[in-house]
Amino acid sequence: MKKLAAFIIETRYFDNFGETCKNHLIHLPNDTDLYVYTSEENQNKYKEQLEKHNITCSFISYNQNLEIPVEVKYIFGLDKILEDARMKALFNMCINMSRPDFWKDYFDYERVLVFQMDSGLMRKGIEAFMEYDYVGAPCYNFVKDQTIQNGGLSLRNPRIMEYICRMYGWKMDIQDMMVVGQYSTAYFFAEDIFFCLRMIKHNAGKLAPLEISKKFSVESRYELGSLGYHRIEAYLTEEEQQNIKKQYSKQTKSK
Repeated sequence: MKKLAAFIIETRYFDNFGETCKNHLIHLPNDTDLYVYTSEENQNKYKEQLEKHNITCSFISYNQNLEIPVEVKYIFGLDKILEDARMKALFNMCINMSRPDFWKDYFDYERVLVFQMDSGLMRKGIEAFMEYDYVGAPCYNFVKDQTIQNGGLSLRNPRIMEYICRMYGWKMDIQDMMVVGQYSTAYFFAEDIFFCLRMIKHNAGKLAPLEISKKFSVESRYELGSLGYHRIEAYLTEEEQQNIKKQYSKQTKSK
């Protein structure tokens, strides 16, 4: 079994896509495999960008119009939310990631790193977190005494993710997801709520505790000392963002 895979789901086009992938991969083990889910229209452009950074990857066909599960299809207000193109793309990503077959593709790996264009790794050391089945930045959105952890930069056990999709799907806990989702920008269908809620409520797998989560990634609260970050520009000042991104380069210069 290989140690690590990394994947990104991105249907939009970005000029800095290759650079973003490079900035994650340089901090990961050398044999990490990269998978890219994007539109056919973007594949050749992204392949060119990645080749400039000597990065090879596997492109995976990505269904951008999955059928909406009947358990959530008629939830009041969902049709209005999905009129927004960004929310429709986000919803489709979450539905894709809640399918058991999605995670079966990664059964040859111990762990999978999920990352996005607004995330970053700042140093090596991901091996320290591989004992957990899920770890991401704390959202400080608590269920019992544990917080939901953001999926935008997260390390996961694909077998536990598949188990949760297969055993619980959208049939169970939908009311709980709606309650927790009141505080999420992705509403109740956020895939990180889908997984973390089940890990907390049903003790399905090993969710990293808060202090470990903070060491893995930072997002909505200013913290130093993490391995990476996600979407900090939405929550933190420019000075705080720069302090986070440059914290290890400052240490290197001081040596």
